[in-house]
Amino acid sequence: MKNLALSSLLFLLCLPFANAQEAEKLLLKNLPLQGEQAVVVDLNNPVEIKRWKRSQVQVRLTIELPEQEWFLLKSLIRAHRYDVTAEKTPDGLRVSMPEVFRTVLYKGKPLAENIAIQVFLPKNVELKMPGSAISVSGNLTGIEKK
Repeated sequence: MKNLALSSLLFLLCLPFANAQEAEKLLLKNLPLQGEQAVVVDLNNPVEIKRWKRSQVQVRLTIELPEQEWFLLKSLIRAHRYDVTAEKTPDGLRVSMPEVFRTVLYKGKPLAENIAIQVFLPKNVELKMPGSAISVSGNLTGIEKK
């Protein structure tokens, strides 16, 4: 009986912290260069650029929804909110996330989300970034601001 009372007390003490969760997920997208010699990173978020020896572009997204349940993040992923797209343009291969610009309302309020983006580029590819914040890792050439 004493163990049951102690267990119940511990459960009740931990109950307020059950909702204080944070949903987090790492998403990876590999993109072939499609013969392009330049990559236009148009993600409109702070982006960390790194160079690597592979011949493809990789975008790594770390998504956090503070104080939200995992099911909400899973639903947003299934609804393609965090999809990374690549399309050929005259400036090069344009990498973007078109759905992330939309405001998501959850329980009548704008959803708070933190998105950390890393882009890995082949060493021989020119980088173009129209108006984005940039953090550089490695030797970069050909950085343009439009």
